[in-house]
Amino acid sequence: MKLFNLPDLLDLFSESDRPRIQQALEKVPNVAVYKHPETARISLHALTPEPETTLTDGAELIGTFMRPVNLSRTQQALHLMQTTGCSAYSAAKQVGIHPSAITRARKQASKPHCPCCGQALQVKIK
Repeated sequence: MKLFNLPDLLDLFSESDRPRIQQALEKVPNVAVYKHPETARISLHALTPEPETTLTDGAELIGTFMRPVNLSRTQQALHLMQTTGCSAYSAAKQVGIHPSAITRARKQASKPHCPCCGQALQVKIK
């Protein structure tokens, strides 16, 4: 499965369909991209936490598109893992970071955080 950026996603459609696709993406910023095997037609569906790998009409999931909302690449990879269920290695490769960045982020997230500012608190062992 691939994480599409906007130019790659628009390349799947004809020139005449691209403005309509861009308008649709403004309303639904995160989509699952499906390809119908018999017709090679591409369809977009709202991205759910666990997208279907195959639709009832036989279309297969080929990737996702998530409109950037000022997330770091590590945050994008973590979001991709949560929404699509892919591995840390796969998510890291798709967004262009080293897999160890995801491991460090997960370790940091498991620490207790300040309720006021969100900063990770240091836990001292006595």
